Amino acid sequence: MKVEFEKATKKNRKILYKLKVFKNQKNHIETVYDCIKEARLYKCWRPIGIKIDDKYIGFAMYGLWINEGTNGRVWFDRFLIDRKYQNMGYAKIVVPLLIEKIKNEYNYNKLYLSVYEDNYIAINFYKKLGFEFNKEKDINGELIMVKNCKEEEMNIDFNNLETPCYIVDEKLLRKNLEILKYVQDKTGAKILLATKAFSMFSTFNIIGEYLEGVTSSSLFEARLGYEEMGKEVHIYSPAYIERDFDDILKYSDHIVFNNFNQYKKYKEKINNCDKKVQVGVRINPEYSEIETDMYNPCFKNSRMGITLENFENEYIEGLDGLHFHTMCEQNSDTLKRTLEVVDQKFGKYIKSMKWINFGGGHHITRDDYDLDTLIECIMFIKDKYNIDVYLEPGEAIALNTGFLVSTVLDTMKNGMDIAILDTSATCHMPDVLEMPYRPKIIGAGEPGEYEYTYRLGCPTCLSGDVIGDYSFKNPLKEGDKLVFCDMAIYSMVKNNTFNGINLPSIYFNTEKEGTKLIKQFGYNDFKNRLS
Repeated sequence: MKVEFEKATKKNRKILYKLKVFKNQKNHIETVYDCIKEARLYKCWRPIGIKIDDKYIGFAMYGLWINEGTNGRVWFDRFLIDRKYQNMGYAKIVVPLLIEKIKNEYNYNKLYLSVYEDNYIAINFYKKLGFEFNKEKDINGELIMVKNCKEEEMNIDFNNLETPCYIVDEKLLRKNLEILKYVQDKTGAKILLATKAFSMFSTFNIIGEYLEGVTSSSLFEARLGYEEMGKEVHIYSPAYIERDFDDILKYSDHIVFNNFNQYKKYKEKINNCDKKVQVGVRINPEYSEIETDMYNPCFKNSRMGITLENFENEYIEGLDGLHFHTMCEQNSDTLKRTLEVVDQKFGKYIKSMKWINFGGGHHITRDDYDLDTLIECIMFIKDKYNIDVYLEPGEAIALNTGFLVSTVLDTMKNGMDIAILDTSATCHMPDVLEMPYRPKIIGAGEPGEYEYTYRLGCPTCLSGDVIGDYSFKNPLKEGDKLVFCDMAIYSMVKNNTFNGINLPSIYFNTEKEGTKLIKQFGYNDFKNRLS
């Protein structure tokens, strides 16, 4: 795909004038004609046409107003995609490139724009690009947003930390939670933290400011959510352990059963419970776009949920809701296609429910996630059936909010340079081997991208305990710190002490208190798990 930014001239002006937005968007932006007319009057403005593969698909205008602030302000003032090319993902491609162009052109630290406060789609889009409100309004009463164009330096001194350790950053966590709250506010849906992905309960008070509660996969997770967040607690398991069930009732508000056998077994206990517990069953729509069977709950002969063929109509009256979970790290277009199948197969049952739960696997806080389609999906179900909608993402809450810091213990050669670290893939980031995937390291590149390429090995006896191959600008040496990114999710909840390797310490970083040690582990933690 070829993206070009072309200066507005007499030659292309008539083509640019033809770019239009939809009728309901006209109050949010001036016409291209009016923008170019204004640019003739104020020479600081730079109007441009946006081309993709030689077609004009949009328009933008930016410039430096020297009479604002101490040294003036650079504005990204107008932007539109022609209505024929909207909802094709072009804005997500074009705007970051345009921001980079403006940054290079002016070499300014901050970039400003303004939006109407009812333009929720634009506000959320710009928030995901790093723009934040600065509590000002422009001369037209629009809210001003600002983006720091210099890379923000994290107030974390990684070099002074005893490793290995996890660090979760409050500012990054709140940024994700604000996006999730936006979805809730816009749709009335209820979003829960899936504690299977992230159970750092010292952050539950913060998460509880934004979300409706937690969803759990076991008694212990349910109890943790009940004790540490104190909001709604949902639970699902392929099969419940009978001796746990009285306590599950104590801590849970919603119980989802995997099949009708489980529902029939525990129905009487629920009916005799002192409190009202909502009951649902998990359905299997036999549709999933997950390519790896290990994470696909709809693969052939799956134990997860009830297929349409096995749905027992006679128990429908006792149910409050239906639950499905068919996604993993996916965008909302996948949800849309999944919902079509769910609605087609199970719509006759959904209409008698109080709620439906879309499960997890929604990467809502990822940069390229399409929030508009998610909102459409939620509203489609709410409007059609007049029921509540729940979502229970895990990764989306803490995505890109945490780091794992490691120290180089030694370097050696065996056909290539090898560095041995004090952290272990199998112990501290098991998904690296299970999925598998290669985590990002701050300042490192792909093999061969920089001058010095190393294979990063780990201190256990497992030959395959290898994180991957990375390149660095300088040779690695004993004592160097390496910082792995996106390490808050599926790390602390899955780590282990294989080979007696100690668990990483856990830190929480805030702007007020700096980097604070939350938990440190030692020999007794290793020993107390054994007999």
